[in-house]
Amino acid sequence: MIFKTVVNIDGLKNAPSIFERQITNAAKKIEARLIGDAVKETPEDEGKARAGFKGTHSVSGFHALIEVKNNAPHFVFIEHGREPNKPAPPSHEGSALFNWVLRKINPDNPKAVTFLIARAIGERGLPAHAPMETSLEKNKQFIQNTLDKAVSDGVKKLNG
Repeated sequence: MIFKTVVNIDGLKNAPSIFERQITNAAKKIEARLIGDAVKETPEDEGKARAGFKGTHSVSGFHALIEVKNNAPHFVFIEHGREPNKPAPPSHEGSALFNWVLRKINPDNPKAVTFLIARAIGERGLPAHAPMETSLEKNKQFIQNTLDKAVSDGVKKLNG
């Protein structure tokens, strides 16, 4: 006696495009969530650091890359802080610190105040706010759940 069975795998030919579409949609959601939460965690002054967030995502087969960047020149100090006992930041007229002193303090002698603040920053450093790291840590479960759902939805679409 011989037992034969036929397994139809024609539906699998669409698997790569189905999963790529699902993962792409998940990547868009993850990117938006990471940026949104990082913006909320970023200290506000003129809004340049908050406006500096940009995201990109690419999906190829089963590989996804999601990048979140911030192109504000001072953002590195917001994210990582500044170590103590380093050279003071620029304090000349027109520098970012000088302009900040004018906006926030508006003293009678902005050059002297800016110099003192710059010297203190050089000596004491600045704490990190880490909005990007905080956003990533806060969203690890969301990222996992979003990717799990994308794969699950892909399987459902394959099964028809």
